[in-house]
Amino acid sequence: MTDGSVHAAAEKFDVENVCCLFPQLDFPKDGGTVRFAVRPCNAFGRHGKPIHSDWVDLKEEG
Repeated sequence: MTDGSVHAAAEKFDVENVCCLFPQLDFPKDGGTVRFAVRPCNAFGRHGKPIHSDWVDLKEEG
């Protein structure tokens, strides 16, 4: 790469959504509403701006 950045190369591989699995025990037993936050971190350990999901009603999701 001409700019010396290995991180720029990874961007082209981000072409579709990803799926994360969580154990059912991590969620409230009586349902409720949850929201997920992901905080990107680069190779040097610097944290980026968090990305938040929409609120999900667990009772509706089953």
